[in-house]
Amino acid sequence: STESINILLPQWLPPIAWYFGGSVKLDLFNSLEDLKIIKEIGCNFCLDISHVFMCSFIQPSLIEDMISSLKLVSHIHIAGASCIDGEGEDISTFNQKQKELLRLVIELPHIKVLEVWQGHLNNHAGFKKSLYDLKNVCSS
Repeated sequence: STESINILLPQWLPPIAWYFGGSVKLDLFNSLEDLKIIKEIGCNFCLDISHVFMCSFIQPSLIEDMISSLKLVSHIHIAGASCIDGEGEDISTFNQKQKELLRLVIELPHIKVLEVWQGHLNNHAGFKKSLYDLKNVCSS
């Protein structure tokens, strides 16, 4: 049997991305204006909630606007964020708005990827903690 790519998804991006040890300010696929266009054309996308959280430090209503766009999400990355460039924070750091988004995306029938920074170290301690935190957030 042969496998094929069924869909190529753009990913929601952060305001500042880190590439090969350097940072780059981004202004594409990460704003309320971009979300409006995405909704207008019905573009499915990969939702990285840490990127949404980073963007929400600049655009405070973004989390609520993203919640209204979840029907377009086809793949999900899960981690927290601190400020506009602090990606990969623990799930235990989520505020109430962030927890609400997390609870909603967990219910979506798509693949979810934990992306906690350095979660693979110390016998996967960060990933194990994230699974525990995820269970606690989603059951509360």
